[in-house]
Formats: sequence, C-alpha cells, structure tokens
Amino acid sequence: MPLHITNIKDQRLRRLIEQVYERFSPLHPYELEVRQHRLRKTTMNAQPVVDARFWQKARRRYRINIGEYLQLPGQINLAGLPREVMSGWLAHEMGHLCDYRERSAWGMMKFGIGYWWLANYRSGAERQADLYAIRQGFGDELQATKIYILEQSPLPDAYKSRIRKYYMSVDEVAQLIDGKEHPSLRLDQLI
Repeated sequence: MPLHITNIKDQRLRRLIEQVYERFSPLHPYELEVRQHRLRKTTMNAQPVVDARFWQKARRRYRINIGEYLQLPGQINLAGLPREVMSGWLAHEMGHLCDYRERSAWGMMKFGIGYWWLANYRSGAERQADLYAIRQGFGDELQATKIYILEQSPLPDAYKSRIRKYYMSVDEVAQLIDGKEHPSLRLDQLI
C-alpha cells in the first residue's frame, strides 16, 4: 500500500519520512498518511484512521500527524532538527503503528482508554513503540532523539518531565541496543 505525505512542503523532511518508512517493512501492507497538522499538546502522534476499514485489521489505514514546530516559546521548526533526531522521532511513531496493526478494533478501543487513563499503560505503550523502532534498526536514532529532547533542547521542564515519566530513558535505550535489558524494565508487558 502506498505512503501518502500531505501538507509537508520541506523536501528534506519528505525524503526523511520516505527513508524511515522504507525500513519499516511491517507497515508496507497498510495505507499510511503522514501529514503536517496543527497539534495542541504533542509534537507528533500516530493513530489508526477510524472509518469502515478500521474494523478489519488487514484493511486498516493509519496516519501520523506532525506539528510544524516544537512546543517552545522560540518555535523550533521540526524540519530543521538534525536528521538523526527526526529519524528517531518518526521511527518511534511508526513503532506505535506496528503495535496497532496487531490489535483488533476492540483492542484498539481498550488501548485508547488505557493510554489516556492509566499512567502505567501509557508507559507500556510508549515503551512498546520504542521496542519496535529498535527492532527496525533505529536504536541509535531513538537514542539521539531522547538526548536531544532531554539534554539539548530548550523544551519546557514540564514537557521534559512528561517524557521522563512515560518514555524510556537514554540509558534504557542503550541497554536495549546492547541487548542487556534488565527484566525489571519490561513495562511493555503491561499492555
């Protein structure tokens, strides 16, 4: 199925989306739209398209929404971020889609409720997306994204706190890349 990139004018970002998608072969059977879209509380999000095809896993369509700017007082344009950082961010979102493709429609509804209402469930979902990204060979890029967000970006402390609360740490990603994950870190088993 095709990849559709809409409302994204920056050619560098378009090519990067195509390159990350190319390495995510589990998503190739599905229609995927990546679009620039105004987002309120996040920089990117991945979701199934809810239509008649939503009820059939094999025919489901997906969408990744990308905001134009990081949520900063200074407004950093996402297209201007380092290639490795954007690749890791996109790989994380595509990791969510890999997770979604294995869920039934009812499983997706349960997932949505759990994600929004249970902190441990949200942590497990974010970890699962990172695991998929690492399995597709994006460990270094994912690590670069986390280092950028937590250590190099001028993102607000509240945003960084939310990242620390729900997402894998830089050290956890490094452990996974090295194949030395500690069993007590298996939050993905929560979902």
